[in-house]
Amino acid sequence: MTSIEYIKIEPEEQFYGKKDLLQLELDFLLMVKKFEEFKQIRKQKRALRQELFRRVNKLRKILTKLDEELPEVPNHDPVKPAEDTTDPTLDSEIENIRQKLEILEDKIEDY
Repeated sequence: MTSIEYIKIEPEEQFYGKKDLLQLELDFLLMVKKFEEFKQIRKQKRALRQELFRRVNKLRKILTKLDEELPEVPNHDPVKPAEDTTDPTLDSEIENIRQKLEILEDKIEDY
């Protein structure tokens, strides 16, 4: 025969046990809620991606049609854009100042 043993649970232990069980249940339900939100977001993402691909394909067809309709332009040598001297870069500014300093140092040595 099996003997059954009972243990006494203090009211404080019973309170903490119920509290932990309720917290676990709450955490589980919150996790299920977040998972459902995640599935919904994933579904929206998939729909947006499909819409994007559809629009890109439509745009690609339009560009192909436009490319076929436009006349051919003979190839010319590409024109190099002139260097922009109005907005010098930091490196060019530093180099410019160094050159000016060298010129001044040369003038000082000549005296």
